[in-house]
Amino acid sequence: MISPALTVGAACADPRVQDGSHVVEFRGTAGWWRQIKCWRGHGEAHGFDRGWLGESWGEWGDGRLEIPAACLAARLVPLAEADRSPVDRP
Repeated sequence: MISPALTVGAACADPRVQDGSHVVEFRGTAGWWRQIKCWRGHGEAHGFDRGWLGESWGEWGDGRLEIPAACLAARLVPLAEADRSPVDRP
């Protein structure tokens, strides 16, 4: 379930996301789903993202977290479950 108490920005800082065991999943203002893998290394943030294409997730690509997206509600998803449909998650 997406929690309004957890923002995308805060989720990216979660240790489970930083260690690569979870991804951040959120729904943008236009209704599209997005996932982010992010971590800090060598003093800077790195990340990959992908979008939901209706029936499957797109490929992971170099990603950037825009400031407006950092404030959106998010959920943490274990990496092992990340390929499932975001619509099917509780």
